[in-house]
Amino acid sequence: MVFLAPESDGGGTKGGIVTLCILFIVIPIMVGIAFHYWPRTAMGKRFMLPVPEEEPAASLHPEAVDGEQLKGQN
Repeated sequence: MVFLAPESDGGGTKGGIVTLCILFIVIPIMVGIAFHYWPRTAMGKRFMLPVPEEEPAASLHPEAVDGEQLKGQN
């Protein structure tokens, strides 16, 4: 529709190309920036699920980590 609007109303070829650049370049960049910073805001923290801290693998299975106990066993 911007391409069809008269140049005096901000349309035409120049207005259409500017609109396409905004739609396909500027808006995706702005959305990416918003997704990067949104979880750090107060409202973003309310929406995000807490990520549990992972325990190291050694604390989950200490017997599997220590191979010295298994030496010489059949």
